[in-house]
Amino acid sequence: MKLSVVMASMNEAKSIGVMIDEIKKYSPSDTEIILVDSSKDDTPRIAQEKGARVIEQKPQGHGMALKYGLHQANGDIIITTDCDLTYPMDRIPDFVNL
Repeated sequence: MKLSVVMASMNEAKSIGVMIDEIKKYSPSDTEIILVDSSKDDTPRIAQEKGARVIEQKPQGHGMALKYGLHQANGDIIITTDCDLTYPMDRIPDFVNL
C-alpha cells in the first residue's frame, strides 16, 4: 500500500525541512509527500529540494489547501499534518498499521 502525506503551508521555511526529514524517517521510502503552498518565503524551494511535490495555491485558507492536496494524493493511505512539527511523525507507522 502506498502512503501519501499532505500538508498545507504558508511561510514555514524554518520548519519545513525538518518536517520532511521526520516524515521520511518514519515512512516507507516510496511515500509521496505533497505540500500545498501559499508562501512568500523559501518554503517551496526547501520542500522541493527535500523531495516533496509542491503545489502552489493562492491563499484560500488551511482547509481549502488540505482539501486540494487530498484530491492530488495518489496513496492508498493518506495522512495530513501541519508543517510546524506540531504532530509527532513517529506515529506514522501506527496510523499505517491501523
